[in-house]
Amino acid sequence: MKDKQAFIVVITLLFLQGIFMNIHHPITPSYVAELNFPDYMFGFFFAFMSLGAMVSAPLWGSLADHGKKKISVFIGFLIYGLAQYLFGLGEVFGPWGLAIVRFFSGVGMAAPSTIFLSEVVVISKKHNKTRNLVYGAAATAIGGAIGQYFGGFIYTNDFFIKYFKTDHMPNVLIIQGLLSAFLALLVLVMFKPKEVVNNQKEKGVNIFKAFKLLKTKDIKLIIFLISFFFFSMSHINIDKYLDVYFINDLGYKEDVLGQFKMIVGFVGVFTSILMVPLLKKIKAKLQVIAIFQLLSAVLVLICFRGTMFSFLVYLYTYYLVYIIIKTVNLPVEREYVASFAEEENMGRIMGIRQSFLSLSNIIGPILGAFLYHNNRLLVFDFAVLFFIIGFLLIMVNIIIMKKEEKIITED
Repeated sequence: MKDKQAFIVVITLLFLQGIFMNIHHPITPSYVAELNFPDYMFGFFFAFMSLGAMVSAPLWGSLADHGKKKISVFIGFLIYGLAQYLFGLGEVFGPWGLAIVRFFSGVGMAAPSTIFLSEVVVISKKHNKTRNLVYGAAATAIGGAIGQYFGGFIYTNDFFIKYFKTDHMPNVLIIQGLLSAFLALLVLVMFKPKEVVNNQKEKGVNIFKAFKLLKTKDIKLIIFLISFFFFSMSHINIDKYLDVYFINDLGYKEDVLGQFKMIVGFVGVFTSILMVPLLKKIKAKLQVIAIFQLLSAVLVLICFRGTMFSFLVYLYTYYLVYIIIKTVNLPVEREYVASFAEEENMGRIMGIRQSFLSLSNIIGPILGAFLYHNNRLLVFDFAVLFFIIGFLLIMVNIIIMKKEEKIITED
């Protein structure tokens, strides 16, 4: 019963995190254009944020494993809120100053992203880990959908513009910063993380110690994390450059983008929840992940090969199917990574996963910025290529796993 209550609290916080950390997304492309920065800076801003998350995620994970979960999440939200406020001062800092600000946004974001995820795994029984991870992903995704809708709405709504001047990006980011501070206070009041006895001898909290864990882990985990890196690059470039394409090339307003992202989020989430019973029965999780990557490659290739009219049709058909696959794949992938960890190092293993995700979110948007600048379709074509590379690496893992099973059977 205690774990159930703790799970509800974490799900609630994940939902609120999803809202508060996504408010700025539908208006960032317009903000970059408004400041007259080069269009490739959109990719660099996201890349610097991911760099901050990559560097700090193992540190947050190590702090969590040493009993500092609550204070780490609290500090993380405060750092994120302050950095978002500073991001609104683009005319003061300039493009590369804002890039440094985004780095600290990533540092703050990594704390709850890493710790809440490991907490879901720790407080879940073995038989319902997949279900709980799906619910965690769903809470974040629904919150993210609402947050993006809310961001686009207040940026264009006459009431908010009149009384809160939300057509001015800094004012939107002040609101986001205050909401992040409010969430930090909620963490102090609501979040009661499970205490885990750490039997490991390391006394220091060190980013390099977290990565050293990989040396002692199965080669299948390393191969999988590399494949995860490639298909995460695909996901982030599709998601981020669809935003730019939607506003700068198709000419839609920020509220329309927010509405579309909300629809996409809800369809993906509710479908994934309906598929939870099916996921629990499937034992061949690696094979499922491999199939998902191949299907994603096909769907994305088709989606971005239409005329202006057919593209909108494809967005609400093929793209929605792709989003469903992406959402369902997330908890399967998380549980697979978690299977290589013990309770006492769950935070660090999930921190390493977060670092691979962040690394893909650094290289992907920077590469995407130059691809998109030269040819709008190239960024989506490369996403297809990365899905295929990720698929091939997972197939290598499956071959290794079958060979190991054969050796065990023979013995």
